Amino acid sequence: MNVKEAIQLLNESKGMHVYDVFIPSVQKEISFKPITTGQQKTLSKFSMNANTFNLDYEFMKLALFDELKISNEPITSNDLTELDMVCFLAGIRLNNIMEPLEIICKCGECDNKFEFKIDLDTVIQKCKGLDQKEFLIKTTIDDIRYELTIKYPTYKSLIELEEYINLLSKELSYNEDQTIESRLFLKPAFFIYDLKINEVEVENFNTLDFLSKIEMYNELPPTLTILGENSILNLLLTKFNLQETSSILNIIKCPKCKHELEGVLSNDSFFII
Repeated sequence: MNVKEAIQLLNESKGMHVYDVFIPSVQKEISFKPITTGQQKTLSKFSMNANTFNLDYEFMKLALFDELKISNEPITSNDLTELDMVCFLAGIRLNNIMEPLEIICKCGECDNKFEFKIDLDTVIQKCKGLDQKEFLIKTTIDDIRYELTIKYPTYKSLIELEEYINLLSKELSYNEDQTIESRLFLKPAFFIYDLKINEVEVENFNTLDFLSKIEMYNELPPTLTILGENSILNLLLTKFNLQETSSILNIIKCPKCKHELEGVLSNDSFFII
């Protein structure tokens, strides 16, 4: 057989190995086909630089969902939340790469180097245990009535936010703490699905373009957005989790001094080989 015939045979054979991955936002399992060697190679290459945000890589992960999905479920990559993406990538790794997922860590306290194994089954079970509920906020500030529906944003919108923060940080020469603070202040804007002011709905708020949503959010009073126990930010910190990936990935502790290592794992860590 020639190369074209061989590729056709391989493409046809992919349908023989079908596996299911639980997607939290639809609360059911979705069927996928296997990844190719080329896809695995690309994912692994980018995972080696997981601490560096790469816009092309983020969109590639979204495209991978659409490319591998074979179920007829009406969900696309545009609908995925951050939690969906973590569960999807963990399931892809678990069903396509047989080697255990292990990373080399170095403790910042005692300089101890050690191997850490990520339990992908546990990651997926934690995803299943998190309920992506909606919340309603009703409050009156300076005689203006606000009503907001709060729900998990799409992963795509968070990619756009991260790119915006990166560009802002470079333009204003932010240090790491300032960048983290910017992310913490801006991310809640994307949890607002619907907004009513004095019982009048802001038209199509959930479909506003990225910059328009930030502009609108910045005009809201700080006691509604970031200050006080009834603010959006406090709700997200108590009812949601602004650091979803770290909340469901294993906590890494140094076996020597028991110090907890933060920021080691991300949803890019699943393709380290």
